[in-house]
Amino acid sequence: MKIAILGTGAIGSIFAAGLAEKHDLLCVVGTQTHAQSIRNEGIRIREKDGSIRTVPVEAVTDTSGMTPRDMVLIAVKAPVTASAVRQHRNLFGPHTLAVSLQNGYGNHTDIETVVRPQNIIIGTTAQGANIAPDGTVRHAGTGLTVIGALMPQSEEAASSLAAVKKIFEEAGFPAEITEDAKDAVIRKLFINVGINAVCALGDVQNIHIVSDPEKNDLSRRLVTEAVEIFNRAGCSYDPREIWEKVQSVARATGENFCSMVQDIRSGRRTEIERINGTVVRTAESIGADAPFNRRITEEIEALTDRTQKR
Repeated sequence: MKIAILGTGAIGSIFAAGLAEKHDLLCVVGTQTHAQSIRNEGIRIREKDGSIRTVPVEAVTDTSGMTPRDMVLIAVKAPVTASAVRQHRNLFGPHTLAVSLQNGYGNHTDIETVVRPQNIIIGTTAQGANIAPDGTVRHAGTGLTVIGALMPQSEEAASSLAAVKKIFEEAGFPAEITEDAKDAVIRKLFINVGINAVCALGDVQNIHIVSDPEKNDLSRRLVTEAVEIFNRAGCSYDPREIWEKVQSVARATGENFCSMVQDIRSGRRTEIERINGTVVRTAESIGADAPFNRRITEEIEALTDRTQKR
């Protein structure tokens, strides 16, 4: 199968290395330097046992003139989703499956500017990864990838989901199909709300969410507020269950530095607007406020600005 990956950061690289074993894989990246590095050196993955494997992969920055792929895995940062799919729209044909496992909620609306809703698959992944200074990708943890159709009622939904599940599992990524993909994405959003920004402000690993009383309290306030807002907007989530899940994930991924920590360290824009910012906008849409999530969104934006000015 012909597959493209838009964005080859930590998670994109993990999936690229697995998918390249059996498929015609193309990595689409943002800079010529990155593309040249992948073409020359391949993607280097360090597993938890310390072993390193190098996977040769083709990488480009320019897709003009290319023909559509069978599947495009969208792994760019959430804020650049719209520009990325527009820039590389040649990769999307009438039958191309667009798969998003991105952080945050609402990325599918950006993808819909180029792709038919019936062809969009959204979900979450519990694969953990971060990039070392030498460019090696540390595979920090494995877990389930959950996928669902944006339009589960469409005729193509069942066959498309089955095909993507098989592709992922053959590449070594356990996968599960859900009938309610938006629910899965919202549940992952709550986890990101409770971990990412808190760890980014402290420049710490995920385990600090449960081991540091101050960070634990802040995380709990953010998550409780997020659940309350989404419930007022028409959802139905148990705040205690969600909070227990956030802590469970923080323990299970304790050694990992989340993506927002890595973004701040690298001077990149973060996904705060699609995570805690989503809670703020949801609150505004129902005439409410989310003061804890609003404050931490502003703090991360200010921290990002300071980092980029160094």
